[in-house]
Amino acid sequence: MTAQSSAALPASVCGMFMVVNLAWPRAEVYDPAGEGWYLQYSAEIVLALVLVTGAFAFLLLRKKYFASIGHSPVAATVAATVAATIAATIGSPIATSTATAELG
Repeated sequence: MTAQSSAALPASVCGMFMVVNLAWPRAEVYDPAGEGWYLQYSAEIVLALVLVTGAFAFLLLRKKYFASIGHSPVAATVAATVAATIAATIGSPIATSTATAELG
Protein backbone atom coordinates (compact mmCIF):
# COMPACT_ATOMS: atom_id res chain seq x y z
CA MET A 1 0.00 0.00 0.00
CA THR A 2 1.39 3.38 -0.95
CA ALA A 3 1.38 6.51 1.19
CA GLN A 4 -1.13 8.06 -1.17
CA SER A 5 -3.64 5.21 -0.89
CA SER A 6 -3.23 4.93 2.89
CA ALA A 7 -4.14 8.60 3.25
CA ALA A 8 -7.22 8.29 1.03
CA LEU A 9 -9.48 6.63 3.60
CA PRO A 10 -8.95 9.14 6.44
CA ALA A 11 -9.30 12.01 3.97
CA SER A 12 -12.56 10.57 2.63
CA VAL A 13 -13.96 10.06 6.14
CA CYS A 14 -12.97 13.62 7.06
CA GLY A 15 -14.66 14.91 3.90
CA MET A 16 -17.87 13.03 4.72
CA PHE A 17 -17.92 14.48 8.24
CA MET A 18 -17.39 17.97 6.82
CA VAL A 19 -20.33 17.53 4.41
CA VAL A 20 -22.59 16.38 7.24
CA ASN A 21 -21.44 19.23 9.49
CA LEU A 22 -21.96 21.91 6.86
CA ALA A 23 -25.28 20.48 5.70
CA TRP A 24 -26.75 20.10 9.19
CA PRO A 25 -29.88 22.30 9.24
CA ARG A 26 -29.25 25.12 11.70
CA ALA A 27 -31.94 27.79 11.77
CA GLU A 28 -29.61 30.32 13.44
CA VAL A 29 -27.12 30.00 10.57
CA TYR A 30 -29.16 29.44 7.42
CA ASP A 31 -32.50 31.08 8.36
CA PRO A 32 -32.09 33.48 11.29
CA ALA A 33 -35.25 35.43 10.44
CA GLY A 34 -37.39 32.30 10.05
CA GLU A 35 -38.51 33.31 6.56
CA GLY A 36 -38.75 29.90 4.91
CA TRP A 37 -37.93 26.22 5.18
CA TYR A 38 -35.91 26.33 1.96
CA LEU A 39 -33.30 28.62 3.55
CA GLN A 40 -32.75 26.26 6.47
CA TYR A 41 -32.39 23.26 4.13
CA SER A 42 -30.50 25.06 1.36
CA ALA A 43 -27.31 23.05 1.97
CA GLU A 44 -29.16 19.73 1.57
CA ILE A 45 -30.96 20.99 -1.54
CA VAL A 46 -27.70 22.10 -3.18
CA LEU A 47 -25.94 18.85 -2.19
CA ALA A 48 -28.78 16.78 -3.71
CA LEU A 49 -28.67 18.85 -6.91
CA VAL A 50 -24.89 18.38 -7.19
CA LEU A 51 -25.17 14.60 -6.66
CA VAL A 52 -28.00 14.21 -9.19
CA THR A 53 -26.20 16.39 -11.75
CA GLY A 54 -22.94 14.47 -11.25
CA ALA A 55 -24.66 11.09 -11.64
CA PHE A 56 -26.45 12.27 -14.77
CA ALA A 57 -23.23 13.67 -16.25
CA PHE A 58 -21.38 10.42 -15.50
CA LEU A 59 -24.08 8.31 -17.13
CA LEU A 60 -24.09 10.61 -20.14
CA LEU A 61 -20.31 10.81 -20.56
CA ARG A 62 -19.03 7.48 -19.20
CA LYS A 63 -18.34 5.98 -22.64
CA LYS A 64 -16.16 8.95 -23.57
CA TYR A 65 -14.41 8.74 -20.20
CA PHE A 66 -13.63 5.03 -20.50
CA ALA A 67 -12.46 5.54 -24.09
CA SER A 68 -10.16 8.38 -23.01
CA ILE A 69 -8.39 6.15 -20.47
CA GLY A 70 -8.21 3.21 -22.87
CA HIS A 71 -10.72 1.00 -21.10
CA SER A 72 -13.84 -0.42 -22.65
CA PRO A 73 -16.33 -2.06 -20.26
CA VAL A 74 -17.86 -3.96 -23.20
CA ALA A 75 -14.46 -5.32 -24.28
CA ALA A 76 -13.70 -6.43 -20.71
CA THR A 77 -16.99 -8.31 -20.51
CA VAL A 78 -16.39 -9.97 -23.88
CA ALA A 79 -12.85 -10.95 -22.84
CA ALA A 80 -14.12 -12.47 -19.59
CA THR A 81 -16.83 -14.39 -21.46
CA VAL A 82 -14.29 -15.77 -23.93
CA ALA A 83 -11.97 -16.73 -21.07
CA ALA A 84 -14.81 -18.54 -19.28
CA THR A 85 -15.75 -20.41 -22.47
CA ILE A 86 -12.15 -21.49 -23.08
CA ALA A 87 -11.73 -22.53 -19.46
CA ALA A 88 -14.94 -24.55 -19.57
CA THR A 89 -13.82 -26.23 -22.80
CA ILE A 90 -10.43 -27.12 -21.34
CA GLY A 91 -12.07 -28.24 -18.12
CA SER A 92 -9.54 -26.61 -15.86
CA PRO A 93 -11.13 -25.86 -12.45
CA ILE A 94 -8.62 -23.09 -11.72
CA ALA A 95 -9.12 -21.39 -15.07
CA THR A 96 -12.90 -21.79 -14.80
CA SER A 97 -13.08 -20.23 -11.33
CA THR A 98 -10.76 -17.38 -12.39
CA ALA A 99 -12.77 -16.62 -15.52
CA THR A 100 -16.06 -16.81 -13.60
CA ALA A 101 -14.70 -14.40 -10.98
CA GLU A 102 -13.79 -11.96 -13.76
CA LEU A 103 -17.35 -12.06 -15.06
CA GLY A 104 -18.40 -10.98 -11.60
